[in-house]
Amino acid sequence: MPNGELFPYYGKRVLKAGKVLYPDGNPKRETHAKSVRFKWKEVSEFELLEQNKKRVKIAYFNNEMSNDLKEKLSYFDELNKSQL
Repeated sequence: MPNGELFPYYGKRVLKAGKVLYPDGNPKRETHAKSVRFKWKEVSEFELLEQNKKRVKIAYFNNEMSNDLKEKLSYFDELNKSQL
């Protein structure tokens, strides 16, 4: 939400702490992140669009991978099948 226009709808549920931390010695380092990330698992579809399209588009999914790996990636496997 770069310009904040969608904040009234999505609120804080789409935000999570980023990976950039405050420098060593800064008291905020233990409790705050210096950046934010989009929490796409909470909002995996564009909710305000008519057709609620997924935010993720699978460009390639290797169906030849091991079953163990396929099981771990089941969300993406199902998403891939729905986008074919």
